[in-house]
Amino acid sequence: MAPPTGSTGPVIGPELQTSVPRELPVETAAAEQLTAMPHKATDAASSAMGQPPQPVHSGPHGLLAPHETHDDHGPDGRDVPHEGNKQALPPYVIEPPDVLLVEFTRGATEGVRPLRGEFLVGPDGVINLGTYGPVRVGGLTVEQARTEIAAALERGNVKPTQPKDEKGKVLKDEKTGKELPPIPVRNEVIVDVVAYNSKFYYVITDGAGYGVTMTRVPVNGSDTVMDALARIGGLPPVSSKKKIFVARANLGHPGMPQLLPVDWHSLLHGQVTTNYQLVAGDRVFVGPDLRVLLYNQIDKTLNPIDRIFRSILLGSTTVNSIKNRTGGSGTGGGAAAVPIIPVGGG
Repeated sequence: MAPPTGSTGPVIGPELQTSVPRELPVETAAAEQLTAMPHKATDAASSAMGQPPQPVHSGPHGLLAPHETHDDHGPDGRDVPHEGNKQALPPYVIEPPDVLLVEFTRGATEGVRPLRGEFLVGPDGVINLGTYGPVRVGGLTVEQARTEIAAALERGNVKPTQPKDEKGKVLKDEKTGKELPPIPVRNEVIVDVVAYNSKFYYVITDGAGYGVTMTRVPVNGSDTVMDALARIGGLPPVSSKKKIFVARANLGHPGMPQLLPVDWHSLLHGQVTTNYQLVAGDRVFVGPDLRVLLYNQIDKTLNPIDRIFRSILLGSTTVNSIKNRTGGSGTGGGAAAVPIIPVGGG
């Protein structure tokens, strides 16, 4: 449906809408294997042509690349980005329930309705631009989403405009004298992520036999292992300083995750090699102190037995006390009977 001309009001919203019209074809993309860094990045042109996004690699054994050779013991983490040697994350991939800011900067005087608002990415990966219809952005980078939104505006009869001067005259090339080419609609579209709600890493602490605590932390692109532990208030009292590691998916060998051991004592003394940079999907695991674990296991085993014996002893003591109070005959009186002293005399 073409947007009405002559309207001066901007399209604000519909913010946080996730419904999809019946006429919108729903296409199911083929399953894609992600890299060790759970982000996808391709150029906008490949998305516009319908090509599936391809993973980006930043070098062998780097933060983004799966391992190309088999290693029975897994990578040792020496070449994994860490404090002092961090690596920029690949282009952010939009997923539900991220929130996008979308703005179409052309003024209403140009005969089209401007667009500005915050839009929630629905579970199906679609945002609804109101008059301009729904656009599927799930699984795309911000630049790819910008291209798709511009395409939706063009389907709504938004045409590229000629560059003009302040007087409204079309600008010309100084050398050739020809009019400058039209400005693509995409150049007038602004897309940004205002709420990063879909990428997390996890901090898991073993309670030494009394449960496991898990904390979900949003990825900000800069957090390291020490940042993650600081977010949960440091190491719990029952934790071991020798059993800390980062578990990271190693998609070069499915089922064989990267286990990056953390040398806690070295970190405290300024050695940053094992203070790894964390990415989406990482699990920072903190194991229990074996002595505390053993003590808790013994306590959990003996505690029910102790309670049973205490209950038996309490019952036996109660029965004996009653027998002593009644003289053992059940008729009252007896040498051990407790005398009843009336209150008030008489």
